[in-house]
Amino acid sequence: MAASLVWEGTRAQLLANPDAVEVPAAAIAENRLRVAAGELDEPIGFSLVLAAVEGMVELEGLFVLPERQHTGIGSALMDDLTDRAVALGATAIEVTTGPATTFYEKHGFVITGEVQTRFSLAVRLRRTLQ
Repeated sequence: MAASLVWEGTRAQLLANPDAVEVPAAAIAENRLRVAAGELDEPIGFSLVLAAVEGMVELEGLFVLPERQHTGIGSALMDDLTDRAVALGATAIEVTTGPATTFYEKHGFVITGEVQTRFSLAVRLRRTLQ
């Protein structure tokens, strides 16, 4: 939640709907959640993917605590995600995002369109894997 609250445009909606950022227990059991840990083994970021479908992995979320952003943790989570997607035989990763578009573009994603989400219009991006 803390990582999502840095974006002023969606803060009120997320505070009113905390279920929007809950991690499903099934994601943990199915090994679709990766957690980045700090020096004291405290969680400082995570990535969550949906099950691979037809060669595509859907990134459900990638978040890093605000005080740990811009330190390489997000990039490490993205590298891990890419390795996992390739191991699953995926040829692409897709994500829907709002304010974090620049982060994804820095990691090779390209905008493919816009989609309506629960709260607002968001950007759809895709990264083709080699």
